[in-house]
Amino acid sequence: MEPERDDPIIDACLEELLGGVTPPDLSERILRALDEGQVPATYPHLMPPEYEYAGPGEGLAAAANGTAANGTAANDSSERRVAAAAGVAAVVVPGRQRWLGSREARSFLWGVTAAGMIAAVGFWVGRNSLLIDDQPDQPNVVDRSDTENESKKNGSQANHPSPAFVDNKGGNQPLPKSSDRRDRTDVASARGKPDGPDFGSGEPNLPAPSAVTTPRPTTAANNSDVIAFVNAQIAEGWREHRLTASPQATDAEWCRRTYLRILGRIPTVAELLRFLDDAAQSKHVALVDRLLDSPAYRDSYARNWTSFWSNVLIGRSGGMQSDSKISRPGMRQYLREALLENRPYDRMVHELVSATGSNRPGTPGFNGAVNFHLGNMQDKAVTATAKTAQVFLGLQVQCTQCHNHPFNDALQNRFWELNAFFRQTQVVSAGGKGGRHYRLVNRDFSGEGKTATPQQAEIYYEGRNGKLQAVYPRFIDGTEIAKSGFVSTVDRRGELATLISSSEWMPRAAVNRLWAHFFGFGLTAQLDDMGPHAGVSHPQLLDRLSKEFVASGYDLKRLMRWLALSDAFSLSSRQLAENKSDDPLLGVAWFSRYYTRQMRPEELYESLMTATEFDQARMSYAALDDAKTDWLQQFTIDLNTDECNEASTFDGTVGQTLMMMNGRSLERIAGGEKHRLIERLVADRNMSPETKLQYLYQAALSRKARPREIRMANDQLRQRGDMTETLQDIWWVLLNSNEFILDH
Repeated sequence: MEPERDDPIIDACLEELLGGVTPPDLSERILRALDEGQVPATYPHLMPPEYEYAGPGEGLAAAANGTAANGTAANDSSERRVAAAAGVAAVVVPGRQRWLGSREARSFLWGVTAAGMIAAVGFWVGRNSLLIDDQPDQPNVVDRSDTENESKKNGSQANHPSPAFVDNKGGNQPLPKSSDRRDRTDVASARGKPDGPDFGSGEPNLPAPSAVTTPRPTTAANNSDVIAFVNAQIAEGWREHRLTASPQATDAEWCRRTYLRILGRIPTVAELLRFLDDAAQSKHVALVDRLLDSPAYRDSYARNWTSFWSNVLIGRSGGMQSDSKISRPGMRQYLREALLENRPYDRMVHELVSATGSNRPGTPGFNGAVNFHLGNMQDKAVTATAKTAQVFLGLQVQCTQCHNHPFNDALQNRFWELNAFFRQTQVVSAGGKGGRHYRLVNRDFSGEGKTATPQQAEIYYEGRNGKLQAVYPRFIDGTEIAKSGFVSTVDRRGELATLISSSEWMPRAAVNRLWAHFFGFGLTAQLDDMGPHAGVSHPQLLDRLSKEFVASGYDLKRLMRWLALSDAFSLSSRQLAENKSDDPLLGVAWFSRYYTRQMRPEELYESLMTATEFDQARMSYAALDDAKTDWLQQFTIDLNTDECNEASTFDGTVGQTLMMMNGRSLERIAGGEKHRLIERLVADRNMSPETKLQYLYQAALSRKARPREIRMANDQLRQRGDMTETLQDIWWVLLNSNEFILDH
């Protein structure tokens, strides 16, 4: 029979990411298949008819125990895991040869991939129906009966276990055991299981539902006013479009997504329990303040937002090529210092646009901010012009390089007037004790053309009529500066930096970019194309937030507080029939639920480090950063275009899934018999088997194992009799599950 699905919303989202192929429920279906040795109901009709299915005990269960279906020992544990994660059991053919790994198997898997690509075309037709959770036998990601889900309703500390396991240094203190005997019923022994350890009964021990809903927390006066306005504007959008907002997320879900958005990683078990055990109604505010301001999270905050802004400014591929002028370490060092001091955003923009100096740390005149322009100064700084407008103003101007804008009144001359600000800037190659590096300098510009002079340093562009047109520096709002090309008279790029940082476009672009980071979609369809032709879903909200951002002194952390503490951010990812029309992929987002999305590659890496406690190794900040950069390279492709575009293979495809399942990086982090976390759990005699299992679930998924998951784990432990091997395989399944990789 087909196993029940606990998380149809996440399954549907991952189905979209994988191109329409419905994935197995990795956190439960595999364990069931391991026990029963059966092919899930999703796949038998696709299997070649000449193969027979292995009976119970001969399929995945045998593979998981290191035995092939033909009775021979499996040579590679990763092979067992790929078979399990694919949701396909071992099968028996004449001679009892294994089907997995055969030519027919490869043909079958390619067929599934091709079918998935075809199914993706039809996905849009049935997409909404996949996301509606209207069947009572299919519980959602949001399970409001879970123990940890109730604190937001009634604020009771009794609803959560005491945080006895609070040891960020890798201590071995056990999680508390439940005092309720219902949680310790030995169901397995009633089935004839011999005496021995198990993971508990899986029987629920849940508090009575509460009819009281805790009001959303508020902040200090000024912040509370802004948050209230955000809430009112979003709610008005729901009313206008007849949408019903999804219920609030559980405390555990909210905690997990808050860590992901602010720190770029999931919480540790200790951090999760600390939040869940807090009975104060203001604990949401306290957590946001702690993540933003506590010295304990200083490095995590800086590492996350350094990665965020590096990707915005120079891309994931910037500085990764051997011939690149960009120094990625230099860019990251500048950003880290600016973020640690919470430097005002307008000052950062001014520094990045006007920067001069050397690109590499340790070289004379080092200024990491120059790396924003260094990779874009080719071809008369055309790319630098477009990139600057795109990132800091939210405007796409590159198409007006050759013609007038097709959708608004932007004219061709506007692009070249903006480009004229960059003509004093030059890239100089330098060497010395620090090694070869590049400098960005300002030098006098004498203009173009035979009659040009430094006093009237014009540039020329070819109009649509084929005639050359002369232009001088002029900002997009019509503001002109001196026409001189002498740096001593006017620093053109410095003037541009001042015009951008004082422009009304700059705070709007910043607010929209951070809104998209927290909610998955911006207030406009395109973050980098906010021109007059672009519609805004909530224009009053964008205007007010932009003005408040300016009034705050361009305080990025304060802007983050407003977004993280808003009602929209606290909603469940569960889609209702009453808000299924809220589909941001159709162009407009109304934020009536939290939109499920895949983690960014950086977030996945940091979350793997956190879950496996690998980040507790004694590595410097630079060493950890270098290791992450190396891991991320496998997902990024530089397209070598004039716009410095790049593509990512981190897109939920089959290739990425197989890389996650078989990749050496994941095996190094999470696999192997000597993995530190599994070793510690197995060796700790103070922790019951159930507590060890719950620890793994909370470390990976920020929730407890559900009763059915506990029962299946018990079945595996009873069948195999090896605690270490059982925990290792469960752990690997959790880290490869759709629930782990998605922000929901």
